[in-house]
Amino acid sequence: MSDDFLRTQLRQAQDALATAERLRSAAEAQYRLAVAKLGEIARSLLPAEWNGLRREHPEAASWPTQRLADWVVETGRRKLNRLEMLTQGDLAEELETLTRQRDELAAQLSRARDTLATLESGYKTVQEQIQARDAELARLRSEVVEMRERKAEPKETLMVATFTDDDLAAWQTSAAFDRDREALRAIGLHGFCLRADVAAALGIADATSGTARQIFDSLKVLGLLEEERPRVESVGQTPYLLRLTARGREVYAALFGEEAAESVYDRLLARHKSAEHVLLNLQARDVLLAAAAESVDLYPRPVGLSNGGTFDVDLVAVVDGKPLYVEAERSGRTDARVRKWSNYAVVTKDFYIFVPNTEAKTGIISELSVWAYRNAEAARGVTLHLCQLSAFDGQTLWQTVRPLGGSSR
Repeated sequence: MSDDFLRTQLRQAQDALATAERLRSAAEAQYRLAVAKLGEIARSLLPAEWNGLRREHPEAASWPTQRLADWVVETGRRKLNRLEMLTQGDLAEELETLTRQRDELAAQLSRARDTLATLESGYKTVQEQIQARDAELARLRSEVVEMRERKAEPKETLMVATFTDDDLAAWQTSAAFDRDREALRAIGLHGFCLRADVAAALGIADATSGTARQIFDSLKVLGLLEEERPRVESVGQTPYLLRLTARGREVYAALFGEEAAESVYDRLLARHKSAEHVLLNLQARDVLLAAAAESVDLYPRPVGLSNGGTFDVDLVAVVDGKPLYVEAERSGRTDARVRKWSNYAVVTKDFYIFVPNTEAKTGIISELSVWAYRNAEAARGVTLHLCQLSAFDGQTLWQTVRPLGGSSR
């Protein structure tokens, strides 16, 4: 199976997944509309009874649809029975009106149940399609990696034929050559951009150990590797972000007979514009995987919106089979980010946000509170789940969980 064929299959699977995601978003929007209509029926035809129910059960607006529909029918039936017992004079006309309203309500509820049943069936189908596509994507990615590993067997003779620099020749005959070559292979094969990932691939437990530092220093001295350290925004020592240099990519191609994979750093930098934001996304991924996530996609496709636009989410994590749309935010408020919250609320009512430190946490909570106040309808039912990386204790993932808007109707 060729790389081109696998890449084509992978693109087709990703396109199909995006289509399934759009179908699911549309189904969820229709479902929410049906639930809202049911609540509207209760408020308009049984206002006194509805207010009494809300006082006794504040959570009634978020009851399951079947339970709320049963309450409407039963309450309407009891009200009509009372009126029938009191029917006399002007009450007869009122009773006739209420009877017609009851019949209309029953018809509307029947249509609502049919719509919900259709939506639930469609949603289940979309979920099954997404799971199937996820499995297919995982299989294709595995095949691509296996093919690259088979093709990446060391070919030292190419080194001799292609590179003649004295330092490279000396490196090839040095005692450190095999060790450094394996590090170069791991970086070029997977596109690793963190020392920890490279060290793990080499079986080195501590990326800050003397052995690990010797490897990275050797590759840098040879001009095969370059590193950048982002500004410190969280606790602890900020890790380096690394990539192969142009010379490093040439040496990799000569040693292993194929082009090096694109650096994860470069791919993420194209999405996030700064080394600090790239690092924040990588740290969020690692925390999610350590906490509970089954998988984390660093490069999710834009989510389609009902208005024809798209929402560019930073990460998509799968936890207990459910996708979580995750944002990684630093300090500093922008108009574009304020507009983003309304789109975020269209995609999901659960905001999952990572911030590096206390300053960023305070800023984001303040910003979201202002947004929710000014956009009450969009913020209705939205709950914030926030993780401050500098305060993460390895156990409590979402240290802050709070509603941003009023309860859904």
